[in-house]
Amino acid sequence: MVGLADLVETGHVDGPQVRHLLQSALQEPLERGVDVVALGCTHYSFVQEELRRILPDHVKVVQPEVPVARQAIRRLEEVRRCKYDIRELQSHEKEPNHRRNRIHLGATGCQDTFTGVVQRLISKGALVLDGIVHEDITKR
Repeated sequence: MVGLADLVETGHVDGPQVRHLLQSALQEPLERGVDVVALGCTHYSFVQEELRRILPDHVKVVQPEVPVARQAIRRLEEVRRCKYDIRELQSHEKEPNHRRNRIHLGATGCQDTFTGVVQRLISKGALVLDGIVHEDITKR
């Protein structure tokens, strides 16, 4: 969906722009009776509430976070020959939604912009954080 990830990155997870993009992208599949929607980008999980408003109750939404994290772990193990505890990742799959959104965020861009977007996501209820810490990873 062109533009949706850009909106999420600026903290827009609901409202007319998001709704319009989702409705436009889903109109034809819904007319054909789709019963599963697979989110193809980790950004799209932040628009879940808007998505649920558009989709009929019987439509299942497949989230991308766990498969993406599993692939990242596989790649890290291949590249660095590291071992990660997959049980920690699997335990998050069984947690209630309000706990599943607890994540560690990192960014290489402007701290103020990043903090502003995170705070906007928190205010919309799309993200739960215990705090925001900025670390300049270029000085490691």
